[in-house]
Amino acid sequence: LMLMTVFPAFAAAETPPYDDIPIVFTTMVSDSADILTDSEEEELEARAWELTMEYQCAVYIITVPGIGDLEAWEATEFLLDEMEMGYGSDQSCIMLMLSMEYRDYDILAHGYGNTAFTDYGKDKMAERFLDEFAEDDWYGGFTEYLDCCEEYLELAREGTPFDVGSNRSP
Repeated sequence: LMLMTVFPAFAAAETPPYDDIPIVFTTMVSDSADILTDSEEEELEARAWELTMEYQCAVYIITVPGIGDLEAWEATEFLLDEMEMGYGSDQSCIMLMLSMEYRDYDILAHGYGNTAFTDYGKDKMAERFLDEFAEDDWYGGFTEYLDCCEEYLELAREGTPFDVGSNRSP
C-alpha cells in the first residue's frame, strides 16, 4: 500500500514483475523474502547508508521471493527505472538483487557505479559472497558484498577501479 501512495503512476501503469510483495525503497536494504532477522537487516541497512553517504553511490540489497518469468537482470533494470533508484541525477548505484524462488541474483551498477563496479569486478565480487549464499548464510554473504562495495568504491575514488589487469585485488 505504501508504494501505491508514493508511486501512484507506477501502480496504475505497471504490474510489478515480482510476487506482489511490496519493496520499500526508502531504505537501502529491502528484505521482502524475509531471509534476515530484524537486527541483521538493521545492521546491513546502517552500513549500506554509511557507504552511500561516504561515496555518493547508493548501495542496495534487495531480496524478493520470486520474479516470475523475468530474468534477474530484467528485474533489476525494472526496479532501477520504475523506482528511480540511485544517488543523484545520474542514479549512481550498485544493487544486489536476490530472488529466492530459483536463487537467481543480479548485480546492477549504474551511473558512477559503472566506474567503480566493472563487469569483471562484479564477477569477482560475486565469487566472494556466493559461498555464503550456498550455505544459506545470507547475512554473511551480504556483509561480504558490502565489504567488497567499500573496497571497490575506495579503489575508484583513488582513480584505480578494480578491473581486468588491475594489480590491486581486494
